[in-house]
Amino acid sequence: MSTVEDLISQVQAQDFSKAGPTFNELLGNKLADAMEAEKIRISNQVYNAAPEDEEEAETDTEVEDDAEDESEEEESS
Repeated sequence: MSTVEDLISQVQAQDFSKAGPTFNELLGNKLADAMEAEKIRISNQVYNAAPEDEEEAETDTEVEDDAEDESEEEESS
């Protein structure tokens, strides 16, 4: 498994033929980890009735509030 230090060394040595695959591997690992964390979060919400993240709940509420405001404006016009 490649490390960030390997990538930096390869770029400093201008060995871009090795740096490209190293970068792709590092990025792929980060993406896989993020996807796994999201799957766990969603499955916890679905199967364990875990509460949504506060940020998401606030965003959803803001969107609903905006939609209500727009519908009220249309009704009063």
